[in-house]
Amino acid sequence: MTGSALRRAGRAGYYALLVAVAAVVLFPLYYAVAGSLMTDAALVAFPPALFPTELAWRNYARVMQAFPLARQYVNSMVVSLAIVAGVVVTSVLSAYAFVFIDFPFRRTAFAAFMATMMIPVESSVTPSIRRSFPVAEAASGRASSAGINLSRKSSLRIVSGFSISMYSAG
Repeated sequence: MTGSALRRAGRAGYYALLVAVAAVVLFPLYYAVAGSLMTDAALVAFPPALFPTELAWRNYARVMQAFPLARQYVNSMVVSLAIVAGVVVTSVLSAYAFVFIDFPFRRTAFAAFMATMMIPVESSVTPSIRRSFPVAEAASGRASSAGINLSRKSSLRIVSGFSISMYSAG
């Protein structure tokens, strides 16, 4: 075999492996959707069917009647938007303080603040679960410190283009 034939064979093997891995990863998703469209009898039949013989769209209506999913989605969006808004506001305000306000030990305070990003998320999630707090609350602290760091860096970039005396005079 020539070099180009070996490369083509290797590439074909690579793509075959990718297709096989994708099939293994996507099969549970497919079966979840297919199972949601099966009738109750077809779902519990042995051996299990891979394809629904008849589409039972009424299953979705039954779920919507049994559980208030629409309300839960709205609640999730409200909470997510509130967390994002809170993180953005506190990040920008904190970055402003670290960049423009001169206070003693400012660099030390910022280093200590950034050091909190080194703490693994698991160490803050576990106590939150134990106290029955939402997990999103534990993760929002990490997002806030990352946002402050990014806001501070962008503010410093903007300030570096101007004269520092302009800000120290005010």
